[in-house]
Amino acid sequence: MSKAAIIVLYVLAIFAMMGLVRLLVHFTTSADLVPRTDLQTPIPAELLRALVIHAQWLYIISMMVGVPWPATIAWPLQVIGGIWSSTSGSSIGFECILQGSKGLPIAVQKLLICLFTPAGILFGVLMLEAIMHYLRPLRSAGAGHDFVSVAMCIVFMFLPSWVNTALSLFTCITLDTPVEAPYQAEAVGSWWVEDMSQLCYSRSGYHRGWALGLGIPLTLLFCVGLPAGVFLFMWFSRKQGKLQDMQFQEHYGFMYRLWKDDWCWWEAVVLLQTCALVMVSTFGFALGPFYQGIISATVLACVGMLLLAVKPFKCPAAGRVAVLSVCVLFFTAQVALTFIPYNSVGPPSAYGNVMGVLLILANIAFLVGTTWKLVRVVDWALLVKALHLSPVGRCCSDAANMAEPPHEKGAAGLRQRQGV
Repeated sequence: MSKAAIIVLYVLAIFAMMGLVRLLVHFTTSADLVPRTDLQTPIPAELLRALVIHAQWLYIISMMVGVPWPATIAWPLQVIGGIWSSTSGSSIGFECILQGSKGLPIAVQKLLICLFTPAGILFGVLMLEAIMHYLRPLRSAGAGHDFVSVAMCIVFMFLPSWVNTALSLFTCITLDTPVEAPYQAEAVGSWWVEDMSQLCYSRSGYHRGWALGLGIPLTLLFCVGLPAGVFLFMWFSRKQGKLQDMQFQEHYGFMYRLWKDDWCWWEAVVLLQTCALVMVSTFGFALGPFYQGIISATVLACVGMLLLAVKPFKCPAAGRVAVLSVCVLFFTAQVALTFIPYNSVGPPSAYGNVMGVLLILANIAFLVGTTWKLVRVVDWALLVKALHLSPVGRCCSDAANMAEPPHEKGAAGLRQRQGV
């Protein structure tokens, strides 16, 4: 694929991610501003979050190192990787784009792009919000509410990428081991996976400085600080009785409106679960495909058992959707284990094709079923109104008004004044 095609696809993925973030913000703010009386029917924010988490975790599973995915499922997994290309440097060929660039090493440039792309998307979405506020009356929540909501959605969407970027600074692989003369091993030691010319933690290369100077702070921030911060913030907010405060809900409802009050800090558990799956995927080179699949399936089993035992969702139907998602992902991870050759003997191609089709059907059934539920509970009138008040909708509306003949506009205005 050419550099131009890669850049175009990456830009399209960024715009698609911006649209998804904006949609999640819309559903979240709609839920925060309207009191919820029916706990038996899931709201759009719950279903959309379930779809996003399923897609995130499915992509993480698809990145397991050394799993020979059959052709029937390899291409759909590549499509998923393309959708998430703006959130992961592993799903797009940055090396092709950055080849020949000067300055920082290509591997470091790739990591920095993965770190700062979310900041660019956050800036772009906030710029759209500023334009929307300029073209329409300000809402009661104000721009600060939009900033907090968008920022939390960005963290929710890009956490797997950030954790993978931080941990990838520590992913090393052993190539050769010392041998006795007259044989000679050319690549003795542990080498950095992102740049195989760098001996891990060697003082003669650049890996040690970046791993210790950037990798450790980022790992502590995303894997420890962020979940701990969410837990402590929600814990003390509940103790102070802020959960029912309307202004507090408008700003921080994204973190706790889906969960029961006793489990208002459950978002921290979701963050830890995502971090655990990303860790297994990132260190796949060291674990090997078999243990990587076993640990991934174990993590998913623990997630499912926690959901069944704790039942943290306010809406039982949303909890059932989450459990079903985990079951499908667990089935995907378990079947992936059967594709791994044992003693150089792999499964027959017919088995791989059939099981690949079953995996695709299982995941498509969940995604389509949940999307159908989402379509049924969306307030389309409110969504169309929100789109109408957006810059694009406003421009389209203005264009339609300009295209309308003058006498028809006059007649419409007269009917409106007459109350017809």
